[in-house]
Amino acid sequence: CRSVLGYDRSAAYIDLARRHARERGLANATFLCHDSSPEANGGRPRLPAQDGAFDLLICSKGPFHWIEDARRGARAGAVLLMLVPDLTPSTPWREWLPESMRWDEPNDPHWARPTIKERLKIGGLTLHSWWSFDVPEVFPDAEQLYVWLTWGCTPEEVPSFAEVRPILERVFVTYGDEAGVAIRRRRYLWKAVVPDSI
Repeated sequence: CRSVLGYDRSAAYIDLARRHARERGLANATFLCHDSSPEANGGRPRLPAQDGAFDLLICSKGPFHWIEDARRGARAGAVLLMLVPDLTPSTPWREWLPESMRWDEPNDPHWARPTIKERLKIGGLTLHSWWSFDVPEVFPDAEQLYVWLTWGCTPEEVPSFAEVRPILERVFVTYGDEAGVAIRRRRYLWKAVVPDSI
């Protein structure tokens, strides 16, 4: 691998990635704080890469807008991979949570596929492969579960950890085991390949 470029719009995640790279002695990794959304880039999504800069683009659980700019930033033959988590299935303890921390009940197991295909089409690409798998996500303690349940929310939108800690500890006592609390989730992995010619 010649080099790795990672980006996220959250400065905290970039700081974490940089720290881990330093601790592991990775000299060929660069991490940038960047918002690739259309709103942050004059109405069009924009990856933080020069034209034809990458051979492999991997996205884990992020938004889909970057797909529209992937062909510009990719070399011919580049591979795009994305892990897409499905909506979280119902749990017996969902109703224990404050309303602001509950998730919607899933009703379409392939909700993301049409959106991905449409974004690829806008970007001049097509879907190569689509895989689905069902695996548990295990949370070792109440605080980690809280972080996951409130991901993407501002502090004003959800109760503090201290406020919901008794509820989350009840979840662990009632439904946890020595590993923690597991939530089974379907995930999708899709692949697109940038064609050799435009």
